[in-house]
Parts: sequence; C-alpha cells; structure tokens
Amino acid sequence: MIEKGIQIEYILSMNEFAILANRCGIQRIFSFLDNQSEPLKKETFIKTLHQLTRKKIINVTDGGIQVEEPYRSYFELIRTAKEAITIDTDKSNYPGKCCYISDEKTILVTEASATREDALRVYEIEKSKFVNRLEEEGYLTYGESEVDYRKKDEKRILTQIQWWDITKETLIREVHFCLENTQCFIEQGIGKQMASTEYNVRILKKLIQEMVGGEDDDSNGLICSIIK
Repeated sequence: MIEKGIQIEYILSMNEFAILANRCGIQRIFSFLDNQSEPLKKETFIKTLHQLTRKKIINVTDGGIQVEEPYRSYFELIRTAKEAITIDTDKSNYPGKCCYISDEKTILVTEASATREDALRVYEIEKSKFVNRLEEEGYLTYGESEVDYRKKDEKRILTQIQWWDITKETLIREVHFCLENTQCFIEQGIGKQMASTEYNVRILKKLIQEMVGGEDDDSNGLICSIIK
C-alpha cells in the first residue's frame, strides 16, 4: 500500500484481483482480465487465498469468504459501472489504465504496475482531479527527447484515450494525442470519423473531462467547436 498525498494506492497481483472480483460477484471484467482464459490451478488458488488472508484483504470463516473494505466497495464500483475509459501510450514508462466511471464523484483506476508484470495498481480519485493527475503524470504533454528525428515524419499516437459503454462493449468516442513532423495535434471522434485540431493541452484536458464528467465546461467555446 502506497500513500501519495490524499491518494492511497493498492497493489494487487492479477490472481488476487481475479479472486476478489469473483468473490464480489463479477464473472467477467472489462479490459484487464479478458486474456486470462485459463482457470486458476487449485494450488495457485489456495496460495493466493492465503496471501489475501495474511494481508487482511479477505476474512475466511465458516460462512465463506468475506472481502474487506475498501476492496469490497472498489469491486462493487467495477460491477455497477456502465462506462469506462482506457488509456494507452507508446511511451514505455507510462502504464496503461482502465478507469471505471461511477455515478458518484469518483473514478476507480486500475493500471499496470511499472515494477511488477503480474500486478495492478488500484486507487480511487475524484473526477474533478483526474485530468490534472494525467497531466502531472505526463500523459498529455511531451518533450523534445521523445521526438525520434529518424522517424519524425511518421505519425505517433503518444496517448490514446477510449471512452467505452461497458454494458454494450461499444466504443463511444476516442481521443488521440498525436505527434508528427515534431508537431503535436489532437484527433477525436470514432472509427474513421476522426476530426483533427491543433494541440492545446487545455482542449485535450477538457475532452477527457467531458468523458468522465464531474466538471463544467469552462473552455469559452473551444470544446463545442471540436466535439461532434
């Protein structure tokens, strides 16, 4: 468990994540666990249960397995979420994220661990603070060191944000933060219907904020001109 200011981030192995999800009534999770088609072996299952018990994440009694807080609330949010956004980047040191959007003022973020290949970081963040965190982490900006001048004419999607309807598993909209000819620009739309506009971090942030909600549009008309 890592504490960052007001944030508390939890580290779960993929096996721990899968068992907790199952114990909370989730049979299939959008994004991360889709590739884990093989069921856990009995030995792995028992070992993982022991780990979860030792960490006081679950409590095993005669009545069954009880998932403790805050994990029970986290997985309830995942279970009931109707929308999510996924964030991928071609910057190798920036982990992918799957962010579950609730009806409340918070987002539950799950992201690949930078230190453990088989683990996820899990934390909850207020919708109003989410986009600023993305900017601080570097997902919405770039530096000259990221320009490969040997391939500067090739279009790169530095960060891809996709907004999903989880219940239908359909894409609502996506936003691309792109780099080409050493110049950044923004694409937004769906499928082949992508509109381009000059890079402006304020516009990029507002496009993402419009996906997650939780904040009024104060872009002075910039957003209305590019959201189709």
